Amino acid sequence: MSLLLVGGFGKVRSGLGVASFLGIDPSLCNTGWVVIDDQDCVSSGVIRTDSKQPPAQRLWILRHGMEDVIRNHRLEGSCKAAIEGYAYRAKGKIFELGEVGGVIRFTLFENEIPYLVMDPKRAKCFLAGKGTASKDEMAIALKKEQGPSFKTDHEVDAFVFANLAMAVQEGACLLQLNDQRRAILKQCKTQ
Repeated sequence: MSLLLVGGFGKVRSGLGVASFLGIDPSLCNTGWVVIDDQDCVSSGVIRTDSKQPPAQRLWILRHGMEDVIRNHRLEGSCKAAIEGYAYRAKGKIFELGEVGGVIRFTLFENEIPYLVMDPKRAKCFLAGKGTASKDEMAIALKKEQGPSFKTDHEVDAFVFANLAMAVQEGACLLQLNDQRRAILKQCKTQ
């Protein structure tokens, strides 16, 4: 499955009177996030935790960091989000990734923010044209699009997810919708 829709995706307006979209690149160490509206990239950042901290404390930091993003941008019940899905073939700490994903999904649910879960390969294909694109290739593809520049690759990935949420909702996004991107969106809407 490449996309999972949780919650309704009807028309939405934030407290500022414009549509808002939140993209999230989840990680226990560096969770990237981007908030865009239907005009521009509004804000971005990374929620960081220290690997020396106990796992429960790191999850607490992540949850409260996400709540701060939601509260500071007045997104409660007023935006759509897209989050990177699990890379099931990824090596490493799969159980930690599950906990991170659960904390983020619960925080979105608790704040009445419907969200898409997008396959990482499909998201890479959406920006860079191939599902195996590296972090550097993703940044280069965004630069070619004359998109905003970000300090971290986590924010680049989150920007892609925010644009996916916007494109599914509005039929347009801050990236140029070419035929390949339209095909990806069509698959998202039918699954």
